[in-house]
Amino acid sequence: MKKLGIIGAGKVGVSLGVALFSSGPLRISGYYSRSLSSAQYGAEKTGSTCFRSLSDLADASDVILIATPDDVIEDVWRQLLQLNISGKILCHTAGSLSSSLFFHRTTKDVSAASLHPLMAIADRETGYASVGSAFFTLEGDDEAVAVFKDCLDAHHIAYKVMTSTDKATYHLATAAMSNLVVAVSAMAFDLMKDVGFNESEAKEALRPLAEKNLAKIFDVGPAAALTGPVERCDLTTVGRHLDALARKGDDDAEALYRAASLILCDIGEAKHEGRPYDAMRRLLKGEEE
Repeated sequence: MKKLGIIGAGKVGVSLGVALFSSGPLRISGYYSRSLSSAQYGAEKTGSTCFRSLSDLADASDVILIATPDDVIEDVWRQLLQLNISGKILCHTAGSLSSSLFFHRTTKDVSAASLHPLMAIADRETGYASVGSAFFTLEGDDEAVAVFKDCLDAHHIAYKVMTSTDKATYHLATAAMSNLVVAVSAMAFDLMKDVGFNESEAKEALRPLAEKNLAKIFDVGPAAALTGPVERCDLTTVGRHLDALARKGDDDAEALYRAASLILCDIGEAKHEGRPYDAMRRLLKGEEE
């Protein structure tokens, strides 16, 4: 059984500490944080130690997990490089960064990985409850990856091991599914407001459509779930949409509609062999209005 110390006692560090490292093959040694009160909270939550320095945490741990904000990780690593970390395993929790962030690690005889949960952790008080149902990704050196695979297997948590060069594209996919959906939703709410709906009414009207569509996407995949005027090459309806956006005068919303609809053309073309989408593409690109 290896001992794991966590740097950063925010919602990610505490939630993972409780859910993954309070039992199983990796056991938490304790927390270090710039905020002593945060480290104390994490230690109390997991029945572990509140470390007052990075060196104390490193001395007490076989594995070191950096669960700080992304832009702080490299600075923490530079501090760790000044310590005796030979033979230890290092890991961070950033979704868009790979284990290559741990530069010069071979000179320290360190094995490194990154571990990322595909979930939005709401808070450090209750976030641990949903960790077990999240999907994780792992990448890095074989030794480090093996340690975290054993941990996830012990907790029956699904995961995928990927290459370091794929991390940015992977994180882009998660942002598209999470953050960019918010942009499309905001556009829909704004358009409903333009025709007299208040926010409460817009939620009530759009919720069934959104929830059923999202459920269908995950049941049968994006192509099979696709319906609507772009898929059926309804130039008249799409033309009306573009006219409405032009009257609204929101260039960003119009650009979003055009760009997303061009992607739908690609999906529709693959789904319906022989259905011509050239005219629809010209319309969406502004080549034919």
